[in-house]
Amino acid sequence: MAPTPAAPKTTPLHARHVALGARMTPFGGWDMPVQYGGIAEEHEAVRTAAGLFDVSHMGEVEIAGDDALAAVQHIASNDARRLEPGRAQYSALTTPEGTVVTARRSTHPAAKAFRSLLRHGHRPTIDRAEELCTAVGITMTIGKTQTGDDVASVIEEQDRGRTGQ
Repeated sequence: MAPTPAAPKTTPLHARHVALGARMTPFGGWDMPVQYGGIAEEHEAVRTAAGLFDVSHMGEVEIAGDDALAAVQHIASNDARRLEPGRAQYSALTTPEGTVVTARRSTHPAAKAFRSLLRHGHRPTIDRAEELCTAVGITMTIGKTQTGDDVASVIEEQDRGRTGQ
C-alpha cells in the first residue's frame, strides 16, 4: 500500500486567498495562489499600479554579528554595502561556478544585521551560505528563522519605469 501524500501546507493568508477567488495550486509543498483574474488583467495591474505576492512560504533568516556584512557580501550577487537600513535588495545565492541556488531578498534592519528571505526550502540554502562563508574564514551567525507557518509576508511589485507601453 502506497503512503498517503501529505496535505500541502497553507500560509496565514490562505483563507483570504480562497475567499477572494484565487486559483490555488501546489507549489513546493504549499497550497499557493497562482492567479486571481486572467493573466493579461494581472499583468496590466502590475504595469500600471502594483501587485502583491504572498511570500509567506519562504524562509526568513537573520544574519547578525561583526561579520554580517562580509557574509552577505560573500553570498550575494549584489553589493550589500549599498543597502541602507530599512531598504531591501533582490539578488541570488550561487554556486562557485555561478549557478543560481536560490533567489533571495535581503533587508538591512539595523547595524550588524541583515534579514534574508529565501526561496525554496531554506535549510539547504542556509547550509550553502554557511559553507561559502566558512571556506573563506567568515563567521556567519544565523539568528532566528521562520516560515509561513506563523508569519504572513507579502511583497509589492511595480513596473515603475514602463508606464504607457
